[in-house]
Amino acid sequence: MTSQTKSISRPASRLLTSLQMQAREYRDRGLLLFIVLVLPVIFFSASFYSSPTGGNLMPIQVPELNETVEVMIEPRENWSMGIGILGVAWGVSTIAFFSVMGNLQRDRRLILSGYRSWEILLARLGILVGASVPLAVAGMIPYTLVTTSLHPEVVWLANFMAGLIAAGFGLLVGTLLPKPTEGMLIVILVTGIGLALNGDAAKYFFLYQPIQMLISGRLATDPRILPFVGGSLAMATAFLIPALFLWWRRTRIAR
Repeated sequence: MTSQTKSISRPASRLLTSLQMQAREYRDRGLLLFIVLVLPVIFFSASFYSSPTGGNLMPIQVPELNETVEVMIEPRENWSMGIGILGVAWGVSTIAFFSVMGNLQRDRRLILSGYRSWEILLARLGILVGASVPLAVAGMIPYTLVTTSLHPEVVWLANFMAGLIAAGFGLLVGTLLPKPTEGMLIVILVTGIGLALNGDAAKYFFLYQPIQMLISGRLATDPRILPFVGGSLAMATAFLIPALFLWWRRTRIAR
């Protein structure tokens, strides 16, 4: 056995090879990454600057640490509350979807070549995080430039919680429906539903927790953080566990 074969048989070397393969997959989809980054920025800018300024103030429920208070804000500010979160969620879920869509057969071939499922999965999640974090940051920069927040650190935390949930959602769609057209239609449909929901119905949307954390970070004197972080992590787990199980079932090879 040559030294090269020995090197490939080591878990660390196989993991590195898996990381390189996933990185090349994203490199080949450079145009997709660019479109995913630009679309939320354009949408937020168009929505924000087309909303009227001044006029009658609108009430919004703001979660404080121990209570919920009503604050009057301009219509433009009310509309922009969820746009930043939804833009980030759109981008991250799309990246997550394409990270598994169409790769199941390739993953099976890797397993037949001696790779472990956990090595492929860890590499995919690592590259997904590496691609999602800059995307989430870039997507929120325009939002933070044109809005003011009492606690900007909480706004950024809400942004990253939304990205984590969206990654789980994208992975689940990719494993349930690994077809580009149908899968993307689901992602677009769900994002559109999030834009349209108001009132009590919004509480059942999967990004409700980070959106409420963003509102609290922007307008609350003493923001409520831990309950929304816990709810966001629970929602991300609810997406990730079935997504990872389905991925394992689809790549499992009976020996």
